[in-house]
Amino acid sequence: MLDKSVPFGAVIMVKRDADSYPRFELPAGYTLACYVPGRENDWAEIMASVGEADSFKSGLSLFSKTFSAPAGLLGRRNLFALAQDGRAVATASLWEGDIFGVPLPRFHWVACKPEHQGRGIVKALLTALLDMHNELALGKVVYLTTQTWSYKAIGLYKKFGFEPYHGPKPAGWTVFDRKDLCAEIDGAFDEHNRRAWQIIDGKIAEYNIKRE
Repeated sequence: MLDKSVPFGAVIMVKRDADSYPRFELPAGYTLACYVPGRENDWAEIMASVGEADSFKSGLSLFSKTFSAPAGLLGRRNLFALAQDGRAVATASLWEGDIFGVPLPRFHWVACKPEHQGRGIVKALLTALLDMHNELALGKVVYLTTQTWSYKAIGLYKKFGFEPYHGPKPAGWTVFDRKDLCAEIDGAFDEHNRRAWQIIDGKIAEYNIKRE
C-alpha cells in the first residue's frame, strides 16, 4: 500500500547493468502469465487495491491511457502473477519511455494486492522483467519512475541495482510541474529531487528499524 502520510514527490531510478540482478522465483501456488483481453479488469482491480487508482473505473481508464502506445507491446510485455484460483494478484510491465529524450525501456506500474504482499511475488516479477529485457536485447539501461509514497518498494528496487537519479531534469519530465509535490518547496527540479530522496531515505531507514 502507498504511504500517503508523507509528502508526495516523484522520482526516477536507473539501472545501468541490466544483466546483473538477483533471481527470485514465485512462491508455491502462483504462476506467471501475460496480458490477454479482459485482464485489464484485473489490472484495474490491483491498482485500486493499492491506491494507485481511486476506483476500479478509474483504474480501467488509467490502463487504457497507459498502454495504448507503443502499438504492439500490449500482451507481450505486461506480466501478471496469478493465484491458484486463476485471479491476477500482481502485475508489472516492461514498457517504453522517452523522458530522457530517447526511447528507453522502463519498468512500469509494479503493484501487488495487499493481501498477497510479503510473499516474494514482486521480487519474482522484477526478475522476470529483467529476464525479458535481456532476452529482447534491449541494452544495459532500464529505468523506472516512482514516488515518496512507495519507499518500501524503492528499497526493493535498490536491491535489484536501481539507483536514484540525481542528474539534470530530463527533457520529457513534467511531473514536477504539479503543484502538490512536496508543497513546502518552491524551486527547480534538483531541489525537488533532493528533498524527495531525503524523505525516501529517511522513511526507508525508519521502516528498516521497525523490522529489526
